[in-house]
Amino acid sequence: MDSEVVSSWRERLERLGGRTVSASRMSDAEIFAFSDEAGNRRRVDRPLLCWRHGVAAGVTPAGVRDDEALWWALHDPTIDVDALLAPESNLSARGVEMMPPLLARAAGTIEVFTESQLSSLHALWHLAGVRNRPDYRERCLRVASWFIEHIQPDNATNHAWAIHVFVVLGASGATPRAGSAISYGATLLHNCRVQLGVPDRFSRELIGDAAEALRNESLRLTNPTA
Repeated sequence: MDSEVVSSWRERLERLGGRTVSASRMSDAEIFAFSDEAGNRRRVDRPLLCWRHGVAAGVTPAGVRDDEALWWALHDPTIDVDALLAPESNLSARGVEMMPPLLARAAGTIEVFTESQLSSLHALWHLAGVRNRPDYRERCLRVASWFIEHIQPDNATNHAWAIHVFVVLGASGATPRAGSAISYGATLLHNCRVQLGVPDRFSRELIGDAAEALRNESLRLTNPTA
C-alpha cells in the first residue's frame, strides 16, 4: 500500500471538504434542515449526515431499502446487510464471469443505477469497520475495480461518492486496474465541481467523509494491529 498516495489524497479532500476532524460538527437541527443548493434533499441524507457528524440518527424508518438501508445500517445493527447485497458473481450469456451490481435490487436509468451503487459502495466501506467485516472491505475493492471497467464515471449524477475506495484501490496496486482507480476517483471529484466551480454542498459532505475514511486508512497503515 502506498501510504503517500493515501495521505496526499486525504489532505486534498480535507481542503475541498471544508471541514476537518477538529472542525465543528452539524447539529441535529442542521442535519434536519440540510439541503443542497437546489433545495434537494435525498433519502440517504439523514443517516449519512448523522454518521458523518456523530449525531444519533434515531429510529430507522419503516421500509428503507437499497443504499438508504445500508446507510441506516451504520446506526442500526438489526439491519441484515448481507440480504441487501447481490451475489458476488454470475455468468454472462457468453459464459464470462461478471461482477454484478453491489445491490441485490438494481433498477432505473444509468444515472440512478450509478448513484445508488456508488452510494452503497461508500456506505459498505464504513460497514466493514462497524460490523467487523473485512470481507466487506475486500468486496468494495472488487466492486470499485468492476466500476472502472464497466461504468464511466461521468454516468453518475455529479456527486463525489466513494472517492476513498478508489484511492485505496489505486494505492494498493493490487490489481491491473489499480492504476486507473486514482483517475476514476479524480474524475468523480472533478464532476462534482462542474456546475458551480466548487463542490456542491452535498458533495462537500461526501468529500469530508472520504477524507476521514482515508485518515483512518493512514492510521491503519501506521498501526496495522490496532
